[in-house]
Amino acid sequence: MLYLEGIVTAPNMTMIAGEQNWLALSADFLLGLKTGKYLYVVGDTVDLKLIAVAPSGTIVSGKNVRLEVYRTEWKSIKKARLGGRYEWVSERIETRVDEQRIKSADDVVNVSVVPKEPGYYYVRALSQDQKRRSTATRIGFYVAGSGYAGWEMRDDDIIELVCDKDEYRIGDTARILVKSPYDSARCLVTMERELVIDRFVGELRGNADYLKIPIKSEYLPNIYVCVTLLRGRVEDQGWNEEKEQDLGKPQFRIGYLNLNVSAEEKRESLPEYKYKYAGYCKYNCKTAYIDNYFCQFIEQNRTIAYGSVFHSI
Repeated sequence: MLYLEGIVTAPNMTMIAGEQNWLALSADFLLGLKTGKYLYVVGDTVDLKLIAVAPSGTIVSGKNVRLEVYRTEWKSIKKARLGGRYEWVSERIETRVDEQRIKSADDVVNVSVVPKEPGYYYVRALSQDQKRRSTATRIGFYVAGSGYAGWEMRDDDIIELVCDKDEYRIGDTARILVKSPYDSARCLVTMERELVIDRFVGELRGNADYLKIPIKSEYLPNIYVCVTLLRGRVEDQGWNEEKEQDLGKPQFRIGYLNLNVSAEEKRESLPEYKYKYAGYCKYNCKTAYIDNYFCQFIEQNRTIAYGSVFHSI
């Protein structure tokens, strides 16, 4: 993006300013990557869609594209700070695990990747135009499952939770990755909004395991998932004289995640008829959104934002 600003000052010191932006592209076409989910399980096939387009929006075919798949992990150690405190220091390491060479076509090109280990991955697509100018794009996703994933360590008691989709429908099963700092841990899972709606206790094996949450109608329009990890005392670890810490003491971690639930199942079609309200106004109603004892009529030929009827809390 190029940005130009001009300022003109008159003899009487009056100033007039103007600005203009231009989009500057690195090549005469762009690459695009898309995936349907953010979270997969080890052994799943990650289906990617690749497309090359010109600035005008037309699809460009016949371009050689190199796809590189990288696995990202963090190497973490504890370093001594002032006052005898120890803090986590993490270094990001990226390892290329796969490479493919394909050509763009007149339509979307389907590409498949099968991750063999849990962790965070990203796919980078690179190409060049006729003048050998480079263009690139990338997309990331998580892979859960048994095994070890090198997450970035934190000094607080918060854990990060990752869901597989932006929005769920009633009847779906949400898969939630738990970035655990423990090799194994017991977890208390609660589904909350104003209060605790559901709860269960589970076991996590490995530090990249995932949970399955069935989506119920009670979760409309959204639900907060709370995961509390509990680890008891580790028998082979005890008091460390150098760090002056009890390394085997019981610990806990906690994390929250908001899941959005689509209310499309609550959409009902009604026959067109006259509806009289309080003797003052009449509506031609065709559609209603019904949730238990609540009914919102929408006036015919008038658009009302659906989010104003069902919205996240």
